[in-house]
Amino acid sequence: MKADIVFMSKALFTGKSDKPIDGFVAVKGNKIIAVGERDKALEWIAKHTRVKDYGEQLVLPGFCDSHLHLFLGALENDTINVLDAKSEDDAARMIYDSYRDRDDEWVIGFGWFHYFWEDKNLPTKKSLDKYFPDRPVCVFNEEVHSLWVNSKALEICGITADTPEPLGGEIQRDRNGEPTGHLLEPGAMKIITEKALDMSLENETRIFDGVMQKAAQLGVTSVSDIHILDILRVGAYSALEKSGKLKLRIHFAPSLQKDIEELKLLQAKYRSDKLQFTGVKEFMDGTAMAYTGLLIEPYSDRPDFYGHKMIEPEQLKEKMKALFKENIRVRLHACGDGAVRLALDIIEYAQNESGKKSLRNTIEHIENIHPDDLPRFKKLGVIASVQPDHLWVDEY
Repeated sequence: MKADIVFMSKALFTGKSDKPIDGFVAVKGNKIIAVGERDKALEWIAKHTRVKDYGEQLVLPGFCDSHLHLFLGALENDTINVLDAKSEDDAARMIYDSYRDRDDEWVIGFGWFHYFWEDKNLPTKKSLDKYFPDRPVCVFNEEVHSLWVNSKALEICGITADTPEPLGGEIQRDRNGEPTGHLLEPGAMKIITEKALDMSLENETRIFDGVMQKAAQLGVTSVSDIHILDILRVGAYSALEKSGKLKLRIHFAPSLQKDIEELKLLQAKYRSDKLQFTGVKEFMDGTAMAYTGLLIEPYSDRPDFYGHKMIEPEQLKEKMKALFKENIRVRLHACGDGAVRLALDIIEYAQNESGKKSLRNTIEHIENIHPDDLPRFKKLGVIASVQPDHLWVDEY
């Protein structure tokens, strides 16, 4: 067999050693058929073979991001990130400067992190109202587990002092019971995002095109798009694939709360080389920095407080048992050690009840874990899916 194209470089990183080699990659069609030292390349080259030599430039495999929120990432790429802000007002002013000449219906931003601010206090609607008295504003925090909004956004979404506390979320209120403009976790955030992120298919595909170009520049070739706040844009992905413009391989995981019959339809429909259904995702807890991560022992600075469960365990047990019988794998968000233990318990139950132990189930993030639970991953065949962004939280 001869290659259609051979890439050569004196700095080819294969992942098999800790240093690059002087080597080649042989490709036929869309498959890599050989990788090796430069002196072995000739056996793959014929008259029709194109040879591209990159000299001393680094050549390496494409990056596969195993956990991201693609639409929110695309939206961030199209809007503003305020992670570098030094204060609440600094962040609000950065958002204003970014949007002063834009006519978007909603002002959207990302990345605020009050731990980085001088006073370390959570933001309120007042600072956004100063710059945006008449336009709705929605700003995701760095962890994407809370929102900072202004009065106009609260008004449009019908959130008032009389709004009941949503299941699986919190509307922060002042001493008079009025919403402050800070909403925590999906139950509360979705009240805002269902309106703020409602846009046309044309606009969605435009936003995706921008982030796909950036991914290509950075060498990202494949992503797992894991839902958060029920945000997935499969229709946009499908439209891009049909038009030949989908430049990423996308494996998507919608909410476990969807009806099983609907999930089976997604499983059967999306099986192409570029776009695949990859299972479902559910939240066991929130995050420790927001005090919503579920712990085995109380928080050190909040005695008798253990965090929050995001779902009733008995409900999850039965749903997962049914999913396993349909060969649908599950990805469980668990940051606190209590959530990790509970996730392992429920996976073990569902495996025993369904008889399915070969699915590639994962527990996502695992910011904290009890040592007793480490061996259970191997025993149950569960993947510890830990992302770099969750390794540095001890700093805070």
